[in-house]
Amino acid sequence: MSDPISSETWYELDFAARFGTGADEATSKIQIEVTEYAEDTTTSVVCVVDL
Repeated sequence: MSDPISSETWYELDFAARFGTGADEATSKIQIEVTEYAEDTTTSVVCVVDL
């Protein structure tokens, strides 16, 4: 039996940026990914902004 109040949930945030000298326009972007880890599930959301 699982008690949702006592389950531990934690989050992970990843940030990546690619722009400037050496990065062509097609790959210039900012990417943010947030992952939520719960007892039986993992949910991930990614936001990409092209520069």
